[in-house]
Amino acid sequence: MAEARRMGVEFGRIRVCGSLGFIVATVLFGQYLAFGGETRHAVPVAAALMAAYALTSLLVRPEAAGATETARTPPTFADARRLLADPAVLLFLLAAM
Repeated sequence: MAEARRMGVEFGRIRVCGSLGFIVATVLFGQYLAFGGETRHAVPVAAALMAAYALTSLLVRPEAAGATETARTPPTFADARRLLADPAVLLFLLAAM
């Protein structure tokens, strides 16, 4: 977290990008195996997905130079309800099951 603060990025954004990348890689690899992917190719495919996952981490950029950390209030249950009421979020969560 200290490194993220030093670079001027929010740690939460890094966590979200990492989690989304992991979800995408896991789903893609699962689909590869489910649709007849040969297990002997599992290691090279997993390595390729991990490399793609690592490359996506390069997309996380520090905020503009001179930007200061803004004070934010912690999320509330009302915020969570509002987020879960969004059909796109519900679809995303259902797709992840």
